[in-house]
Amino acid sequence: MTGGGWGVSKDEHISFTFRRRVEETLGIPEMRCMDIYAMSEMNTAGITCPEGHYFHIPYTWFKPFVLDDNLEPAGYDVWGRFAFLDGLGGSYPGFIISGDQVRIYERCPVCDRAGPVLDPEIRRAKGEEIRGCAETLRRSMVRTIARDKENPTWDVAL
Repeated sequence: MTGGGWGVSKDEHISFTFRRRVEETLGIPEMRCMDIYAMSEMNTAGITCPEGHYFHIPYTWFKPFVLDDNLEPAGYDVWGRFAFLDGLGGSYPGFIISGDQVRIYERCPVCDRAGPVLDPEIRRAKGEEIRGCAETLRRSMVRTIARDKENPTWDVAL
């Protein structure tokens, strides 16, 4: 399983390439390479189906939406800003508008399971800063490399 916002690199989705390389290198079939979509504001996670790698969202306590440019619900099969109602959130309001652009389907177009699914091509909305675990790690590595160039030692902590 993977997660942490690593799936996009400079507007290029690397999930397909990554799954193919995992299969070639480690012998793990693409179908067994799963990804997770989540954020700290969500009390759940969308997990990809093995057939099509769409993110399946549990919907018993979590209601996902796609919002248009006017922040109105846009319905299914259209691109827009990801938002959600989270019935488990207790320390903040239960309605969140994220910085991600998504497309949501009523059923998975590949495995045909019912329930909301997100298209695997999730990206940051225009004008939103890049966030997530992968970006935090990248920034930390850039700072460390810069420090090493100024003061080359092996005793550098992240």
